[in-house]
Formats: sequence, C-alpha cells, structure tokens
Amino acid sequence: MKIMLKLLTMSALLSIATFAAAAGTDIGSDYSKTIGGGSFKTSANVKINVMSSTTAYCAASRHLNGTVEYGTLSSDPAIKKHSVTAGSSDPTACTDAQTLPATYTQ
Repeated sequence: MKIMLKLLTMSALLSIATFAAAAGTDIGSDYSKTIGGGSFKTSANVKINVMSSTTAYCAASRHLNGTVEYGTLSSDPAIKKHSVTAGSSDPTACTDAQTLPATYTQ
C-alpha cells in the first residue's frame, strides 16, 4: 500500500509537466510511460490514471486485485480513498483535472 501511495504521489506531482492534455492518461505495468526523460512502469496489476490541465491535476491509483482506490488533486494535498470491487476495471476516479467523486474519503 505504501508503494502505491508513493507511486500515486510521484505521478501526480509529475503530471502537470508531463500531461497537458485534458484527456486521461493511464499508466500500467503492461507498458511504460516517459516522465521527466525517464521510463516509468508500475508494479504488476497496478494502474494509475491521470488527468490534467495547465493548472490542475487529478490522479488515481489501484491494484486491480485490491479493494481500495486512492486519489489526489492538485487543489487538495490529502490522499483520499474509495472502496472498489476486487478484480474490477482500471481506476476511474478522475473525470476531469479538478474533481474526485464525493465517495472518496480520507
């Protein structure tokens, strides 16, 4: 869990410089993404979804076999969590660069 939180935080901090598009960017263990000039790849079955604008970001992460998804926003330093069904789809929390669903809690 600590590794996922670290990955989520690192991804969120680097997202503004890396992902200027409004569309979501998924990072998973099945492929790598270039961040800051280096290749980044998550652990097996860990997925990160990032959405950003030029001034804000949203990042969410989960292990596909886990029951908790973690999310964070540029406007809120807290990492929040949300219950999910184990084995279900990739993280879907970020619908835009500034919003996490109300079901996310600290």
